[in-house]
Amino acid sequence: MPKKSAEVTKDDRIKAYAKKLRRLIRDVPAERASLAGKIIEEIAFQTATLEDLRDVINREGVITEVTNGNGITFMGESPESKAYNVLIKNYNATVTALSKIVQIDAASGAEPEIMKYLQNTRVRR
Repeated sequence: MPKKSAEVTKDDRIKAYAKKLRRLIRDVPAERASLAGKIIEEIAFQTATLEDLRDVINREGVITEVTNGNGITFMGESPESKAYNVLIKNYNATVTALSKIVQIDAASGAEPEIMKYLQNTRVRR
């Protein structure tokens, strides 16, 4: 049975993000394209995961009831919020790594399309 548009899986979103980014690195020299491809896969995964975490945080908030090892219950930061905060830092580092691989060629002064995309892209809901 074909999927309804509302049933887009995380895997489908990852593939779509990766496909869009791969199209943008066509002009990257072959010796850098292989590494860029691996980083693109990570960026695509991180983007989809950040969106999922953001949805949970928007629904449930950043504070939740937490029980420590001694059975004491208190209000604390939600696991999704903690994961989001760590992953967004890793995402930014990964995007920075990709941008260094596809840097502007100083001799030609041309800015690769992927750099324009990365500068204007934010994790979306």
